[in-house]
Amino acid sequence: MRHALPDCCKSAAERNAAFESIPVGCVWGGVVLLINSSFFWWPTPTIAPLILSVPLSAWSSSSSAGEKCRKIGLFLTPEEITPHPEFSWLESYLKGYRPYCSPLAIEKDQGFVRAVVDPCVNALHLSLLRKERRYSQAVFRRRQSLRDKALLSGPDRLISSEKKELLFDPASLIALHRMVWKTADEASSRLWGITLFPPRGK
Repeated sequence: MRHALPDCCKSAAERNAAFESIPVGCVWGGVVLLINSSFFWWPTPTIAPLILSVPLSAWSSSSSAGEKCRKIGLFLTPEEITPHPEFSWLESYLKGYRPYCSPLAIEKDQGFVRAVVDPCVNALHLSLLRKERRYSQAVFRRRQSLRDKALLSGPDRLISSEKKELLFDPASLIALHRMVWKTADEASSRLWGITLFPPRGK
């Protein structure tokens, strides 16, 4: 099935096509019918698509119509009828992962923090990275400094480019993950959404 067009694009395309094809088809058919009614049926295979193209296109691009056709088994690709084992495994994995709810006090939009702290997200992110490469001592020292800065001052003190550099370096991500969980500093832990310390005064 085709993907449904956005409403704005679909309406504009329908208006343009209707302005061009439907009047042409109606005028052509009307002229032929008036001049020679017995000849009218010969050009109908050409006239009918001009008139019906817009409503048929609007219907076929509708997501609701696509879902109905999918349910009864129409317009399916071979991969949709018999999915590859990889897709079946991925679907089952996602179904098992979706119910997962992290006990950490980390918002969903804090992707960098989740990639560093949450063990599941951290492992998933690491599995998507390329193999670790060798870097110069200058790069190693800079990333070590970034990890120390992130641990002591919190993730909000890092700019986007610094976060990206750590996210794309497997060694830095693993090291920062361990540093965050092993730190005994309550303030640093709270900056990363780890609230394992009991409230003071209790």
